[in-house]
Amino acid sequence: MIKYLLRMLGSLVAMFFAGFFNAVHDVAGNQAWYNLSILPVSEPGNFWAHTNDSWISKWATNEAGETLVGVERFWLSSTALVWLTDLWHASKSAMILAFQVAVLLYRRPEKKIFYLLDLIAVKIAFSLGWWVGKNILLR
Repeated sequence: MIKYLLRMLGSLVAMFFAGFFNAVHDVAGNQAWYNLSILPVSEPGNFWAHTNDSWISKWATNEAGETLVGVERFWLSSTALVWLTDLWHASKSAMILAFQVAVLLYRRPEKKIFYLLDLIAVKIAFSLGWWVGKNILLR
């Protein structure tokens, strides 16, 4: 059992964080959950995490304050650097990065039956991370 946990530890920790960031992503993207969360409620346009502004943050505005959809606020703000524009995109990018780290840290088992156990273990780690994240954010 100890040998199994040591082999899986890196992937399980990464999957826990993937689940945690998925919870942040869910809360940031759901107005009802966002309003119940510990995230600050502010006027639209004044806070990086405000859910109504997540799509606006990547686009430039004109002098009148109108959003210019299709005109990037800064270079690559709607593509490769979109994770810098708001919490929704940042948490989604962090979740994907955690998945990638889990894959890189995964070590193949010696016996094929352990593939099923590995799948169950990473699913539990992801779900536990999501539960912890949701319970931290929705107090």
